[in-house]
Amino acid sequence: MYDLGRWRGRRTSLQTPGIGRKPAWMLGLGRKRTNLHEKYDYPMLGVAIGAAVGMSSRARVYVQPMLEFIRPLPASAVMPFAISAFGLNPSMVLFVVAFGAVWPVMLATAHGMASVEPRLKEVAAAMELEKPAFIWKIGLPNAAPDILAGMRLSLTVALIVSIVGEMLASQAGLGRAVLLAARSFQSSELFAGVVLIGAIGFTSNLCLAAAERRLVRWKTI
Repeated sequence: MYDLGRWRGRRTSLQTPGIGRKPAWMLGLGRKRTNLHEKYDYPMLGVAIGAAVGMSSRARVYVQPMLEFIRPLPASAVMPFAISAFGLNPSMVLFVVAFGAVWPVMLATAHGMASVEPRLKEVAAAMELEKPAFIWKIGLPNAAPDILAGMRLSLTVALIVSIVGEMLASQAGLGRAVLLAARSFQSSELFAGVVLIGAIGFTSNLCLAAAERRLVRWKTI
């Protein structure tokens, strides 16, 4: 009787999935290494590189063909190389996100900087503007519509690739949370994660659209 009572008092391990534990979509969301801003900073790197390429005709001749050659590679095709180089860790995810997110905004910035009207260049030469002043006062405002359009695309790519990378590398974040919820048949948590991913993408697009309306009010639509 004592053994039977002790057996009844034990907590069985065959519990219903999701009871008595933290929801899957909340796993690891507060960890520093998976903050979204770490993965959304890479479009700014594309702006810097694109500005450097767009302002130099020699760089466009030598560098842009190579960029156009590498650009069509999908980010998913780089994942095997990233896994072999970095292993299954956050560095692999960040590398793949950077590779996928940098191209749209880089090429859009290079196009916008290269399309400055010759008259504006003549005015800048007459005013003896230095290269940093020319980029800040003429180049970036001229390329702002292209940059913002490229950033909207880059943020979408960054979100998609980060989710896939977290699933493959089993890193803490929404990707792994959605995968765990699907494998444990937790439908509510699975759809909660999917809705949260969509809300992040929708909010990011709204913020960039608002920034575009404010920064390029002079643009004729």
